[in-house]
Amino acid sequence: MANFSRLLPLSFFTRLYLSILAAIIFSFALTQYVVEDIMEQDSLNDFVRDTRYIYSEINQQIEQNNIINVNNTSLEIPFSDDFIIHWLPLDESEPACSHCRFIENVQGIPTFELEEGRLLAVYIMTKLQAKLIIADRERGENIEDESDDEFESLIGLSVEEVVFVLFILILLLIISLTIYWPLRQLQKQINSLVSTTQTFGTGKLDVRANEQ
Repeated sequence: MANFSRLLPLSFFTRLYLSILAAIIFSFALTQYVVEDIMEQDSLNDFVRDTRYIYSEINQQIEQNNIINVNNTSLEIPFSDDFIIHWLPLDESEPACSHCRFIENVQGIPTFELEEGRLLAVYIMTKLQAKLIIADRERGENIEDESDDEFESLIGLSVEEVVFVLFILILLLIISLTIYWPLRQLQKQINSLVSTTQTFGTGKLDVRANEQ
């Protein structure tokens, strides 16, 4: 078996330092992945919760007013400023969303992602023989959004991602400097012990290592 230290001729201090930095970077990457996954799942749950409320309110109005055709009926739809709501026939051969990606059934509700990153949910209205389609409404664009888009197209990262990367780099730099001093002191103590041992091996039996 090959000696790893010969393949990688680095000092003990350097290898220890790089190992700790690698562990920290891996921990940051793993934490970011877990946090993003949790935030995405929370976003899905919040979206389904809001759309389920809209579905419940609409369904309640249908039951109370004995509505059989929503096309000719005015319904009071909550959150109409935040969501786009439309109907499709239940027996329609085309999918509820042709330009979107199916994510998963969240709490039993088919949930999709549109091209713009918006979410869409499909509810079946059996009594009306129709599908209730609820999607996030597009946010209004402004000058700041356009400048952000230009910045993102220029460097390939959004402003939020750049800020996050800079924050991670600064944090890694602080941690690197923080652990450098104690590891460097440890390396000095090890070198002193090695030197004392080598001196003792030459026959100088009165030499002693620093007890501290």
